[in-house]
Amino acid sequence: LAARVADRTDGRLAVLVIAPFLNLIDQWRREASRFGLDLLPCAVDRKHWFDRLRSSVTSYNSGTRRVLGIATTGNTLRSALLQEQLARIRGPLLVIADEMHNYGTEAAIESLPTSAKLRLGLSATWQRWRDDDGTDTLELPREQGAGKLTGLLRSSPPGCAASVVAVPVP
Repeated sequence: LAARVADRTDGRLAVLVIAPFLNLIDQWRREASRFGLDLLPCAVDRKHWFDRLRSSVTSYNSGTRRVLGIATTGNTLRSALLQEQLARIRGPLLVIADEMHNYGTEAAIESLPTSAKLRLGLSATWQRWRDDDGTDTLELPREQGAGKLTGLLRSSPPGCAASVVAVPVP
């Protein structure tokens, strides 16, 4: 997916993967590296990632780096330090929200980079438990156009590997 998007954006693309747990960040990093995408882990203690992220964003913005990969947790996404760096990104930004049902709260939605015109939400359990309002926030509106996180990977129908609904963000 990222390679196809990059082809349409002059080969430049920033990818932000958001996952709820550190083990999922590690899994995303392993799988992405199989396809040549290095995801910088930005979670927990900033001393392990902040300087490298700041430098990587600067390189991406200057054009010396064509692809920028970032992996973070929902908690770290809400931090001012990460938000500051995400706001600096100049160029196409793809946000992938793994286990997107975790991000139906107002704080989670507000932490999504507003510059991200490419968004993909993944979940096998897209409904939030005892949170109809949060579920409504994540669902694709039937009449109102695209939602905050668009593109849902919902529980697969019998006999299918996956069902995907994708809607471009206006």
